[in-house]
Amino acid sequence: MSIQFFRLFLLLTVLSGLSLEGFGQEKRSDGFLQRQGTELVLDGRPVRMVSVNKYDLFGQFVLEGIVPMPAGQRQKAVEALDELAAHGFKIIRVNCSPYWAGWWQQAWFDEDPAEQQRKRERYLQRFDTMIRECAKRDIRIIALLCWYVGNLADLGHHDLHEGITNAQSQARRRLDEYIRAVVLRYKDSPAIAMWEIGNEWNLDADLQFPQGVLKPVPASLAPAPVVRDGRNNFTSDELAQCVGQIAAFIKSLDSNHLVTTGHSSPRPAAMHLLKAVRAGKPKDWAQDNEAELEQYFRLSHPDPIDVISIHFYGEAMSALGKAKGDVSNIAVYKRIADRIGKPLLIGEIGLHEEIGDDYSTPEAIALVQKQLAAVTSARIPITLYWTFRDESGRIDPMAGQYQLRFDRTETVLKLLQAAN
Repeated sequence: MSIQFFRLFLLLTVLSGLSLEGFGQEKRSDGFLQRQGTELVLDGRPVRMVSVNKYDLFGQFVLEGIVPMPAGQRQKAVEALDELAAHGFKIIRVNCSPYWAGWWQQAWFDEDPAEQQRKRERYLQRFDTMIRECAKRDIRIIALLCWYVGNLADLGHHDLHEGITNAQSQARRRLDEYIRAVVLRYKDSPAIAMWEIGNEWNLDADLQFPQGVLKPVPASLAPAPVVRDGRNNFTSDELAQCVGQIAAFIKSLDSNHLVTTGHSSPRPAAMHLLKAVRAGKPKDWAQDNEAELEQYFRLSHPDPIDVISIHFYGEAMSALGKAKGDVSNIAVYKRIADRIGKPLLIGEIGLHEEIGDDYSTPEAIALVQKQLAAVTSARIPITLYWTFRDESGRIDPMAGQYQLRFDRTETVLKLLQAAN
C-alpha cells in the first residue's frame, strides 16, 4: 500500500466512522475456522476432515505430577503428534482441563494467592508448549474446557442442580475464572479449531434418579464437602440455558473461535424423557420420532452456540427404531442440522458393544467402512474417531479398548486417512 493511498484510507476511515480496530480483527480471522450457514470454512474453502480424538494429550503435556501416568509421557505425546501429522491428520479433539475437582485443586486453585499464581503460571506454560507443538505440525485442537459435568457441583461444594441453574454459583464462578484465563490466552491462536464446553453433559439430563446422577468417588478426587443425592438431577431445559450462558461468556472474550457444546447424540428417548420431567411424571423411554429429535437438537444447541455436536455409537445408531450397526442416522442428524441452520460436528464416533472394542477385527473394519461412506455422502464437516494412542495408563495401549494405533490398527487408520 502506498503512503498516499494509506493516508487516503485513514481519511475515509475517519469520515465514514469505520473502525481501524475492526479492520484489524477482520484480517486476524484469516486462518480461523469459520461458520457459513451449515458449512465450516477454512480460508474460504469448505472443511471435510476425518481425524481422531487424542484424549490424553493435555494430561501428557500439562498434568504431569497431578494425574498418575507412566513415565515418558511428553515424548510419547510428541511421537503421536508426529504420526498424526505425517499421515495428514490436521485436527484433534482434546480434553483441555483437569477431570476431577481434586485435580483442579492441585493444578489450578489454592487458598494461598501466591501459590495459586505459581500453579497457574506453570500450568499455562505447559499449555503453551502443547499449543506450540500442535501448531508446528499444522494440527488444530478442538479444546474442551470442562470435561466432567460433576465439576459444576464439586468445584463449589454444592449440588449439581445449583451449578447448572445458577450462573453465580461457586462452581460456575470458578469455571468462569478458568475459561477466562484460557480463552483470553489463546483467542488469537489458529491452533485452536473451536472451543467445546463439556463432554456429553446432555446424557445426565432428565433421568430423575433418586440418588442423583453423580456417583460417589474418593475424597482425593472430589474433596469434601460434596453432594451425592437427588439434588444432582437437572433437566435439558436447564442445561440448555447453562450452555447458552457459557457460550455467550466465551464469545464475549473471543471473537475468532467457534463454540460447540460437546454433547453426545440425544438419547433415543430424549424428548420423551424431557416431556415427562416437565409434566412431573415418571421417566418415559418411548422412542422419539425425527420431529421430536429435531426439537431436542434445537433446544440443546441454543444461540450463540455455532456448531451442533453429536457422538455416534450404538445408542445413536439405534435411534428412530434402527439397529446397532446401522449408520443411516448420520444422514438424519445432518438433515436435522441443515434445517436448524448450523454445521454438524461428529465429535466422537466408533464401535458399539455388540461387535466389541477392538478396531482390528473384520467386523470393526467393516463398520468403519460403512460409517466413512455415510460421513462422506452426508458431507459432514468434521468427524473424529475415538481414540488415538491413549497412553495415560488408564487402559492397555496394546489391547482393544477403542484404541487406534498405527502399530496395531493400521487398516482402520488408513481408511480414515483415505476418507480425509
